[in-house]
Amino acid sequence: MEKNAFDAIAQNYDEDPGHQKRAEAIFAAMTRMIPLTKNQEILECGAGTGLLTVLLAPHVASILATDVSLGMLTVLEEKCHRLGLDNVHTALYDPASEDLDRAFDGIVGAMILHHIPQTQTALKRFHGLLRPTGWVALADLDAEDGSFHSAGMPQPAHHGFDRAKLLLDLESAGFHSVHIDTVHSIEKNGKVYPIFLATGQKT
Repeated sequence: MEKNAFDAIAQNYDEDPGHQKRAEAIFAAMTRMIPLTKNQEILECGAGTGLLTVLLAPHVASILATDVSLGMLTVLEEKCHRLGLDNVHTALYDPASEDLDRAFDGIVGAMILHHIPQTQTALKRFHGLLRPTGWVALADLDAEDGSFHSAGMPQPAHHGFDRAKLLLDLESAGFHSVHIDTVHSIEKNGKVYPIFLATGQKT
């Protein structure tokens, strides 16, 4: 993933109201579709500036908020300090190529999968990081024609996903009770880009 490209947009990322609206829609869907409880330790991959992190934090025991971009994590840390969220910790982590030496009750990610070249490798890694009955919740783009990422934005490894294939990939990685539902949409370039939330539980 393009660390430098994400560093370059970190300071101004939250100025786009669409980013906040998307995070709120994804969070709302997560509260409907997965069992958030106060005793859960959560791993967030691609946490960015923490727009989703700060919404999740009051509902779980702790969040390890990770990203490949130090610039993004710096903004996230400042935000959590300002809001008094002492159950959020940060770490540089690339799920495309790194393992972690701890287990989690849930793994969340918003708009991260399309930046990971080997999707199946990441899904299997997520499965391995979960405790028994742990769950995953990943929001991302439907397959699109490549117009979603404009010039100057970090460029993706995938132009979204075919839902049927992603469902099979999640099941192949070991997840069951997999659901993929539309939770938001983004209008730009004269087009509508649906955002889905894929959820599943470890077997």
